[in-house]
Amino acid sequence: MNLKELEIKYKEMGEEIEKLKSNKKDKWIPEHDEKYYFLALDRSIDSYINNDEFDGNLMKYNKVFKTHEEVTAYRNYLNARDEYSYEFSNREWEHECIDKYYIYYSYYSEKLITDSEVSYRDMTKIYFKTQEQAQEFIDKYEKEILLYEFGIEVWKWK
Repeated sequence: MNLKELEIKYKEMGEEIEKLKSNKKDKWIPEHDEKYYFLALDRSIDSYINNDEFDGNLMKYNKVFKTHEEVTAYRNYLNARDEYSYEFSNREWEHECIDKYYIYYSYYSEKLITDSEVSYRDMTKIYFKTQEQAQEFIDKYEKEILLYEFGIEVWKWK
């Protein structure tokens, strides 16, 4: 590979990096004295004004939103996720013949994919009883999964 080819490759890689960065949604933080919305533990919608240490702690461990509509959409997504997902019992986890399905994002193919495991449990995964349920959840909530679970903003509307 000569210098010219390397320069072209370098430029292409820089463009790809910028493309990936632009798809990543940064966490919104309200300005001082700006109102924000969040979900309480019971999933009721609440709001505060960002003006003290309590707000900083709340924002550190919770998703906060600019508008009531945004937090409502997030709550609707969580409710749908609860409806589709499945909480396997310890006995089911011990049973190696039961597939436990989950969803992951492939940065290579830029899509959501289902997979399964049988005997090890990951604290960060959301599990589904069947592959069909996981795929149906993807089909209905792809944009929301990408945004809320992976921080990827999708501008393509299906």
